Amino acid sequence: MTRRLLRHLDDPSLFGGPIATKLSPLLERIIEKRLSAEARQVLDTLALATIPLGKHALHMVCPRPRLLKELRAASLLVAYPQHAQVLPMVASVVRSQLSAEQKHLLEERLIEALSHWLNAGKASDREMGAIITELAVLYLQHHRLLEAAELLIYYGWMSYNRGYGPRLARLSQKVMKQFDWRLSADGECGGLLLYSLLTPFLGKTVDAEKQAADFQRILALAAEGSVALQPATEMHPIHLLMVYHMNHRHFEEAQAVLAAGTARLKPYRQTQVDVHASLYAHRAMLLAKWSNDLEEQGATERVPSMREEVIALYRQCCTLLSTSCEASPLKSRLLKKRLSAYLNSLGYHLTRNGRAAEALAFLEQSIELGEQGYCNFGALAAAYGDTSLALMELGRPEEALLFDEKALIEAQHCAESGDALSQDEVWIYRVNRGRLYLRLGRLDEAEQLLREAEPRIHPRRSVYRLFAKEALAEIKQRRSQSSLRQEPDR
Repeated sequence: MTRRLLRHLDDPSLFGGPIATKLSPLLERIIEKRLSAEARQVLDTLALATIPLGKHALHMVCPRPRLLKELRAASLLVAYPQHAQVLPMVASVVRSQLSAEQKHLLEERLIEALSHWLNAGKASDREMGAIITELAVLYLQHHRLLEAAELLIYYGWMSYNRGYGPRLARLSQKVMKQFDWRLSADGECGGLLLYSLLTPFLGKTVDAEKQAADFQRILALAAEGSVALQPATEMHPIHLLMVYHMNHRHFEEAQAVLAAGTARLKPYRQTQVDVHASLYAHRAMLLAKWSNDLEEQGATERVPSMREEVIALYRQCCTLLSTSCEASPLKSRLLKKRLSAYLNSLGYHLTRNGRAAEALAFLEQSIELGEQGYCNFGALAAAYGDTSLALMELGRPEEALLFDEKALIEAQHCAESGDALSQDEVWIYRVNRGRLYLRLGRLDEAEQLLREAEPRIHPRRSVYRLFAKEALAEIKQRRSQSSLRQEPDR
């Protein structure tokens, strides 16, 4: 019901229709008699904005304060103290009177204003999510797909965390059906990236084989110079290609993808700390998954050293980002989001290596940042879940259960939003709960959770299938031992 309501509210024609048509002559008289030509131009631009504009955007749209005073005096604006937005019904009438060419030119101006506001970074978390969404919408409507994709790769998390993912996914799907976006290299890369980024918000699973081929195509276009990608944009296909190969246990292929990406991005390592840290993190991810696979196969000789390297790499990531001095408020938000993720990973791997006491401080820092909004969509659930496991290792079961409950609630909330990736993730939190119940001696409940979750775990989370199998084996062993103890002496 909520999603249906939000979809209707997204419709810019909501405040149009017969009433707006009747008001049109009256509005025209007000504009003609009470507004200067300059104020009318500002009104036209503001009418295209679906969010209230703050001062950084307003300065670009309306450099003269007196023009806003004209609009307010004519009662055409919503009564916001620090922002400006045209009354919805007035905006609907104004938009209906603009030609397609006028609308396009004014929207280009609005894109500049929103970009200026975004880069200034002077907005609340809620506003940042709305700004990014509005800017992405305009990029999509103007068929600037690569710019939309790059915006979302860097900062889309602020939009998704505010619930805008499904809206952007629907619009992207609609726009990409309207023209042949593969005619240019930029359009092709943008379209493929948007499909990867937004399809899960439609509740659909991306075809892994097709996605791998798409990403190889993107990297090939970048390598030959047909398209210029931002470093984080290039890391996106590198990351998902690595995940694809690792899901198929092709670790050498994943290593080759990372090596090629590292070579291409080498010039940025000294100038962009997020690129430097990201390359370390991807090396850590590769070693972590590779060591899990070796453990599952019983080839454990290299596992301890690999896991120690994983910890060292994530520690380097955290050090790089926590000691970085970033002047840009916008970039600072991005680095905090990345730091939150790396702190979580470091805490998880420390716990896994039997160092839960050391892990807890890093996990707490990750949660603190995540609860402030510095996290990817769904990532807060992971931080809660990993904290729960660390607390259980430390013999603090009541606190562990509290964080386990937080993790499952957060995961289910994300899944219920329609996000396909989050729907897959719910099962790993059921495994975590099963492991907790096992430690608490609640064997029947633990077994039910583990048996239900184990076959539903996505290949990218194969370590949780290993955890489930180990826990089920322990349950079987405990019951066997209990049965032996209960047998009478013969």
